[in-house]
Amino acid sequence: MAWNHPRWTTPSRRAGIVTGAVILAMALAACRGTPTPTATVVPSPSPTTTPDPRRAMHEAVFTILVDDRLVAVETLRLGEEAGSLLAFSELVRHDPARTVERRTVVLSEGLNPLRYDLEITALGARSIWVGERNGDVMDCLNNNLDWFGPVLVEGVAPAPDVMVEDTPSALPFALLALRDYGPEGLGGTLQVHAVDIVDDLPASRGLTLAVDADRQGAVIGTVAVEGRREDDDDAAFTMWVRPGSRALYSVEMPAHGMGLWAQAWWSEPSDRRQAGGADATLVIQRVGSQPELPAPVPPGGEATRTPVEFASQDGALLVGTLIAPQGAGPFPCIVLLAPGGIESRWDPGDALAGRGWAALTYDKRGLGESGGEFMRDQPELQAADAAAAVAMLRERPEIDAERIVVLGIDAGALAGALAVSDSDISDEPAIAAAVLASLPGSGPIFPDLALYRIREVLAPYYGWGAEETTRYEGLSVTRWQEWLFDDMDEVTLAHRRIPLRSLYELADLDPAGALAEGDVPILLLQGRDDPWMPEGAATGLAERLAASGRGVTAQEFEGLGHDLGKASDPSSLLAPQVDEAVFAWLDALLER
Repeated sequence: MAWNHPRWTTPSRRAGIVTGAVILAMALAACRGTPTPTATVVPSPSPTTTPDPRRAMHEAVFTILVDDRLVAVETLRLGEEAGSLLAFSELVRHDPARTVERRTVVLSEGLNPLRYDLEITALGARSIWVGERNGDVMDCLNNNLDWFGPVLVEGVAPAPDVMVEDTPSALPFALLALRDYGPEGLGGTLQVHAVDIVDDLPASRGLTLAVDADRQGAVIGTVAVEGRREDDDDAAFTMWVRPGSRALYSVEMPAHGMGLWAQAWWSEPSDRRQAGGADATLVIQRVGSQPELPAPVPPGGEATRTPVEFASQDGALLVGTLIAPQGAGPFPCIVLLAPGGIESRWDPGDALAGRGWAALTYDKRGLGESGGEFMRDQPELQAADAAAAVAMLRERPEIDAERIVVLGIDAGALAGALAVSDSDISDEPAIAAAVLASLPGSGPIFPDLALYRIREVLAPYYGWGAEETTRYEGLSVTRWQEWLFDDMDEVTLAHRRIPLRSLYELADLDPAGALAEGDVPILLLQGRDDPWMPEGAATGLAERLAASGRGVTAQEFEGLGHDLGKASDPSSLLAPQVDEAVFAWLDALLER
């Protein structure tokens, strides 16, 4: 839940919150794998002794549904180590990467978090968030691999009683169900503070929980507990709890606001929301046994798919798929360079084969089946990987060695820019052309792009004022610059070692300087609704290059964002209008 986002303050959002909370609890209704009868008797909350947490949470299994779609399965358990109570959660998402979220909470006797660790692992790479209690405050570490570098926010006050993220999980609600609601057991009101550690600038926010004994539930014998955030009279969620055991059965949230990063992590590629997008209906439901998540649907279509592998310059073995039309070829080929962060292998389906083109797609180093180490985005290594991919393709008989094109988005475009600046193999150009989308404009990447995204994306999304924005810039960019000035290769924060090599690469990289060194034809693309890149970045970069005698083509597209419609239509590579522009340019250039 986004505790400090301005969307919670609007009347329309408040009305939606009640709806989302109801849906969340209804999805948890199928306890122990059997249909649950509708309650006809409303139980009265009765005094209870202190509940046994192990009984309430032992191997509890929950399904999580967003907009009626099963998105994850989660298992909770409790343990003990060195005299401390530990709560564990393992959540497996229904996505191509089978992303795993692991939460570990060291609890005090009053069930307050003393240390909180969230690890999100996808394709072999792991982002981490850590909260450490320090007296009456908590220090929060954010090492999100989709961001430039780690950020440590110290002194979050008051120290929270519960940790709740925008990424949905049953764990915080199961722990809230165990709390003391007053002398009458599960019958009073509870005031707590909550922190969303996934927020870029975490804050401790008030949360009130009250038992509604008159509200009927889907599970007989359960009691409804409504949660309201500070300064909001509407219920943010309703959870259903068994009074005697304090076991959580379901949570309902009709207007769950996916956070800035959770929107990309949890949404399907074809349904990724922009910042501030529509809320989702969320249901967390306790079930009797571990359900099987549906198996990922393998790519279909008429194109041939050939597994390939090739070694990069440093020996890292990269694994991918060559997708080609039916027949012997030789075919022109596009090497697809995926956007930044932890991205699954970019699969265009038959979009290119239908146009008579082959496509090479592969896992970035350190992700999926590819070897090497994933260290955020390192454009120089990724450019070397792209050059190795081109060299491999030139040896294949089904590929036309004179018509190999690289196409990259965001960090993939940076890698493509570096690859084309040194693209000669023997006496022939290794790369015939490059299509570079959502590429930063002229000037250094770091710190310019980081500062732009803080001011133009993070601050508006969270509703930060000038003071909060300046504070976050100091905790992130200023601190990163200090580490670089001190020539630090890594830092240790919250007992976690974090490498900094990607910051060094970005600090030394200027896209205009890289593109000016080569003579490969370049097409620059940008969506005019892209919040992550400065307006006019593509045309500005083209103008700077033209002033230095390097001609490139730039095109901008109305109504498109950062990914230019990637995977929004299975019959196209990018948005249809972008595909038409790209292939018109390529056909004219390569004279097919």
